[in-house]
Amino acid sequence: MSKYFVLILAFMLASTNVNATTDYAEVTAKATIEIAEVIQCPVDKISFGVITVKLNNTSSTVTIGDGQTTFTGDVISVSGEKAANCGNVDLNWNNVAVTITNEEDDALIINNFKVDSSYNIGGTLHIPPQAGAGSYTGTFMVTNIK
Repeated sequence: MSKYFVLILAFMLASTNVNATTDYAEVTAKATIEIAEVIQCPVDKISFGVITVKLNNTSSTVTIGDGQTTFTGDVISVSGEKAANCGNVDLNWNNVAVTITNEEDDALIINNFKVDSSYNIGGTLHIPPQAGAGSYTGTFMVTNIK
């Protein structure tokens, strides 16, 4: 009987069609390295100064740059404003938007940064409706890809 079992087993193995497949994936990896030079601006800061707005103000703006200050909306006055100066550096200010906050986490946005011929950096401060009182501060980074 064992002869027949071995014979049947050998016959099954010989007649079985073995199909083996191998799965594989081709993966491409990519990396881009950019070098950023750290440029320390002197103690200069962009300061929009003291801004007085009407009670229950509407959306307003203050823009500093090119040696002048302009404002829109419910801004009554602006004093002590000053553009920053980082010297003769070529930074990419396109599409830079910065959020600054006060102690209550109310937020203002600065964008539309401009650099004049003396390398003074100004921009536009956006004040939302019914802005909260307080000092707003924030730090941000601007890069220049080498």
